[in-house]
Amino acid sequence: PASICTRLISIREQIAEEFANDLGVLAHTMGQHTMDSYYDLMEDIGLQKTKDRNNNGRRLPPHNLVFLGYALDPINGFTPSPLRQHNFDLAVLLATQESIHRLLNKHRNDNDSHRQYLLDFYVERLESHFTGTQRYGRADDFLEELLFGPPRQVSVVQGEGTTVVVDPVRVAEWILQERREVALEWQSACKNIPSKDHIQIKRLQLDRLMQSYNSNT
Repeated sequence: PASICTRLISIREQIAEEFANDLGVLAHTMGQHTMDSYYDLMEDIGLQKTKDRNNNGRRLPPHNLVFLGYALDPINGFTPSPLRQHNFDLAVLLATQESIHRLLNKHRNDNDSHRQYLLDFYVERLESHFTGTQRYGRADDFLEELLFGPPRQVSVVQGEGTTVVVDPVRVAEWILQERREVALEWQSACKNIPSKDHIQIKRLQLDRLMQSYNSNT
């Protein structure tokens, strides 16, 4: 059992280090890359959202796959695990979903048209994008559908009630800003796993080893 525990800790530390690296990429690079790609495309097509709003093909590069191609720094002796592609895609998806949940909870008591738009948009895609085992890149798909969605009129209760036009691009930027904070928070937690979370287990292992040694001498 002790050797199994040692192996599990080693694998867990490897995955934690991998997550910490990839969450750093998510926090510092991916969000800006998404918006830069969007605005570059808008410029290329003359600042029109799309000539065919019913086109379901991808219009932005698949950012998850783009960043998976980045080599990790070999100087630190870090080797990606065989599960990195799955883990990276899952980290991006979960961070995106967590950022949406936080935004909705932060503004729960606000009479905010952007919150209502996000809530409706998210609920419509909860099963197709965030539930079950599906394709890679669902977070990219969600953001792309949001960015290329038409502005929508949302009714909010203010006095006798008003209707506000919501720009989906602003909502997407809202999500990406929050996702950056989520990724940085999770990155910090992953970095603490080898130095803090495992230290007590390693001490117990050492105590057991010393007891076994003393009993045999």
